Amino acid sequence: TLGRRPGRYGLVHRAADLAPVARIDPPAGRHLTGHGTFSADGRRFFTSENDPIADRGIVGIHDVAAGFARVGEWASGGVGPHDLALTPDGRRLIVANGGIGTDPATGRDLVDRATMRPNLTLIELERGEIAAQADLGADLRLSSIRHLAVAADGEVAFGCQFEGDAADSPPLVGVWRPGRAAPTLWDMPDPALARLADYVGSVALDATGEIVAASSPRGGNAAFFERASGRFLGLGAMADVCGLAACGDGGFLATSGAAGVRRMAPDRVDGALDGLGEHVWDNHLTRLPTAG
Repeated sequence: TLGRRPGRYGLVHRAADLAPVARIDPPAGRHLTGHGTFSADGRRFFTSENDPIADRGIVGIHDVAAGFARVGEWASGGVGPHDLALTPDGRRLIVANGGIGTDPATGRDLVDRATMRPNLTLIELERGEIAAQADLGADLRLSSIRHLAVAADGEVAFGCQFEGDAADSPPLVGVWRPGRAAPTLWDMPDPALARLADYVGSVALDATGEIVAASSPRGGNAAFFERASGRFLGLGAMADVCGLAACGDGGFLATSGAAGVRRMAPDRVDGALDGLGEHVWDNHLTRLPTAG
């Protein structure tokens, strides 16, 4: 559990019973931005961090065996890093640099809309060097890239939060294939795009890797796309929907702070699952591998 808005600390929980086993504290003057991921071998844990005084993003490196002690850091390749994800081979880290600088006093209030330039950065884990970067271009520089989902073939699906005039409403969801092409944003019909309220809170792939889902808690809808073509498949309405994770039998589980947990797919939204509606669910959902 990593803090945000801004995050001054994180807690590591044991999966079996959620008991806290370690605490993560960023260096003085830094703050966490809500996301982290393990290395493929499980020996390191990476955190996205912001240095508001220097107006730069950081990837913190933690030694799992040493109780998640901080052992180093890398530049994230931009400003305001948020989501982190490994490439399928486990050798590189993908960083969604949102491009948003914040007031050092609060760690949250935006200060640099005039200079925003979000990007996707690929970091080599062996040496911490930047291997590739891509941005959305000057026309879409106010589209803060925030959340990621990586397919088995290495293609990265991403979602944006638009910081410009609501009347402009650019596309919010797209894909990037590192080393091959610039990012591509997918079109949606205007009425459907309006229901995302310029805000994507989570991105996920279904179990096949063929369908991309992007949630909007502000809009109360999740959008679905065919990854191979970028074709828009439809919306699923759910108040405050944000957390998304693939279901093993198809579709997605979706969580909400207001409407419990539901199964969703491009062609359906099921009723709330029994026994889960009494909980208030936060932004993200991760499917854990089962033992054996």
